[in-house]
Amino acid sequence: MCVRCKPSPWTAAHVVSVILLFLLCSVAGQDASSIEPIARAFMADNGVPGLSLAFTINERLVYAGAFGYADKDAGTTVTTLSRFRFASVSKPQTSITIMFLVQRGLLRVEDRVFGAGAVLGTKYGTRAYGANTRRVTVQHLLEHTSGFNNDFTNGDPIYNPAWLNQTQAELIGTVLDRFEPAYSPGTRFSYNNWAYVVLGRVVEEVTGQSYETYVRDNIFQPAGVQDMEIGSDARRMNEVVYYDSLGNASAPYGFSFARLDSAGAWLGTPSDVLRVATTVDGGEARADILNATTQASMFKRSTAPRSSYAKGWDTTGDRTGEIQRAFHIGGIRGSSTFLFVDFSRRMSGAVFVNTNLGQGSGTLDSLMENITSRVNQWPNQDLFQSTDTGPNQDPALGEDDSILKTPDYTNGRVSWGGDAKFGLRTAEAVGHVEQMPEQMCLQISWGCACFLHINGRLCLTLRNRTSKNADDVVITLAIRTPLAKAGKGGLKDTPLDGLLYKILVEVIKRSKLDPQIVEDISCGNVNDSKAAYYVRAASLAAGFPNTTAASSVNRFCSSGLKAVQDIANQIHMGSIDVGLAIGAEHMSTPGEPMRAFVDEVMDSQTEAKDCLQPMGQTSENVGADFNITRELQDRYAAESYRRAEVAQKAGWFDDEIAPLKVTIEDPKTGETKEVVLTKDEGPRHGTTFESLSKVRPAFKMFGDKSTGGNSSQVTDGAAAILLMKRSRAIELGQPILAKFVGATVAGLAPRIMGIGPSIAIPKLLTKLNLTIDDIDIFELNEAFASMAVYCKDTLKIPHEKMNPRGGAIALGHPLGATGARQIVTGLSEARRTKKKVLLTSMCIGTVSYPESQALPTERTG
Repeated sequence: MCVRCKPSPWTAAHVVSVILLFLLCSVAGQDASSIEPIARAFMADNGVPGLSLAFTINERLVYAGAFGYADKDAGTTVTTLSRFRFASVSKPQTSITIMFLVQRGLLRVEDRVFGAGAVLGTKYGTRAYGANTRRVTVQHLLEHTSGFNNDFTNGDPIYNPAWLNQTQAELIGTVLDRFEPAYSPGTRFSYNNWAYVVLGRVVEEVTGQSYETYVRDNIFQPAGVQDMEIGSDARRMNEVVYYDSLGNASAPYGFSFARLDSAGAWLGTPSDVLRVATTVDGGEARADILNATTQASMFKRSTAPRSSYAKGWDTTGDRTGEIQRAFHIGGIRGSSTFLFVDFSRRMSGAVFVNTNLGQGSGTLDSLMENITSRVNQWPNQDLFQSTDTGPNQDPALGEDDSILKTPDYTNGRVSWGGDAKFGLRTAEAVGHVEQMPEQMCLQISWGCACFLHINGRLCLTLRNRTSKNADDVVITLAIRTPLAKAGKGGLKDTPLDGLLYKILVEVIKRSKLDPQIVEDISCGNVNDSKAAYYVRAASLAAGFPNTTAASSVNRFCSSGLKAVQDIANQIHMGSIDVGLAIGAEHMSTPGEPMRAFVDEVMDSQTEAKDCLQPMGQTSENVGADFNITRELQDRYAAESYRRAEVAQKAGWFDDEIAPLKVTIEDPKTGETKEVVLTKDEGPRHGTTFESLSKVRPAFKMFGDKSTGGNSSQVTDGAAAILLMKRSRAIELGQPILAKFVGATVAGLAPRIMGIGPSIAIPKLLTKLNLTIDDIDIFELNEAFASMAVYCKDTLKIPHEKMNPRGGAIALGHPLGATGARQIVTGLSEARRTKKKVLLTSMCIGTVSYPESQALPTERTG
């Protein structure tokens, strides 16, 4: 509760202390053999004739699989040796080659490409180059910031009908003669195939060899790759047949396919692509082709605004420049491909199919995420060693290892020496879930506590709750908006209905679900009595059908958690299979003022009358009753700000936040402008104990310890949690983030409502036969520093485990949203740090309910 709000319904000091428990567990019992049904279901849903995929962990090839047809007419099945045209996944190969030349001192990324004294000089085209053309560097071509883009008059020059019969040299010359860069090089990102054709010529100019020969001899062969080559118009050995979306064999391209060489013409297998990728990822199991400095340069993002692209790789990661994941998609008529390298988890994966999924190579990313969310048991093996070319490479195999070296393909499975070889978990997408040890639980509380557990430390009470049943309630999506300052921040002109609309649109976009599947939406909100109308209207406007029900709930600060609990209960009871819980608050819109009790009986009963105490007064009560000094509170608040600053600068919030495009009005001029909100506005970088100690008390009539600096901020924001029955999630191919297990509530004296977590947390831990020591991360809502300090000290929570990214003091507290927001942040932090147990909790100003519930959950992934 922020101290800067006038009394309103949410300031009533009524208390409920609640705990929701989520067991975040890996999918026990599902090993890599479950990849086949997942892959085949994907193929059936997307009309894919044949598919091949492979994955590594710690640079060891732990899985290689192939399914479906390489040639439907001939009845030939895909094997892991089947070769595919992998289109733009060729670009990372070109980038690696360019960076290898840089490492050898034969080239610099700053070198100009065109014009006198440049790498390619004036050998292409006939006219004099313009100033922008002469400024283009190797780096600009690698990062797609050269100013040449695919938006030429007739589209991508590679596919311009008038130029299909041109050679590479003629095509490069035509573009240089007809076009000048549309903008100053380095100032804007625009994806460009032509630029990578030029980079192939750079390789040839510097080395004196053909692009294909140099890459094969200096990059592929040292990585152990023997069979990757530039494709041609004719089908090569072991090459699949390509099909269109109707299942017909694709017609010829109408131009020389080899002309695409360095931009998109390589031919190979997923396993071989990973052989190369694992020599540039900084691991220790395989010798790197590029050293650490060169790798860092290759994966460093372009400085162009809003670009996540590095040199030949797209990336995800934090804003400090630390890249967590590099990837590339590829698509050309008849094939779609996807490659990723996940540095944070030491994983990589690739998947190729012989049909074009349009823009749906991202769908392949989703396939891999789906596999990752379900599979947690991988064999301890390295198929790179089993399939290395040449006899007797492993002395332990003895003289005749031909059986082990020769793979057998049966029903799409690959095996050596009769033992099926299954492997690795794939990487997860935009947002995405870290690999967890075997069993993890997350618990949430209201009053409040939320907790996660992994790996064997669960007692028997929890072990039987971690079993995987078709009727389990699971979480498949958890996202939130940026949190904005109420009254003056980025969401001030986006009222509750608009806020709900935007988060609902994001849910549809990110889940990729048909909205008709969602049966009910529950919205937690505190201040707006019209919330039920708004969530219904917003859901219809966002694209949910009129058959999707919607309602609002109000349990004050825990309204977002209440919405989650209500949807989970409905699924558990069999009323629905899929539901969406939202927490949303637009505190820029004032709530209805609180009035005094009319009934004398209520006014005469002490605890009933205490329910009218403003939240600030209850904070001062806690400080006075339990000797939580001003210094303790300010020091706690300073640490919350410091942690939020560190997390924000490191980009730890990025995977949980859905950026929003909003319209803001200037209160002075009335002018409006569109902006995109990408980060929380609450963190005040540089806040210290000394600066906080100068802030004046906010509730002088009640005490002198609570201030605007050590209390939660008034904030606008929303969060969304998608829940469904486990069997439905599997059927829909949704990633399972957590299993919803239980909740409990606990009431206490209204005048000290803030200490609710100190009662709720032990209550739930006792039910589950757990202790504080079993928890690795605590997310405890910081309504006020007074209650946070009390709960931390009373429960003996190590401070380093509590709110590692800061809490509501630094981030803000949109009342109805915070409960759901804590789930989102808790899941994100657990993924990042691979911790085993997360507990998130909050105190609640609301009426007292004499009830207790248990809602455990499980983390899969």
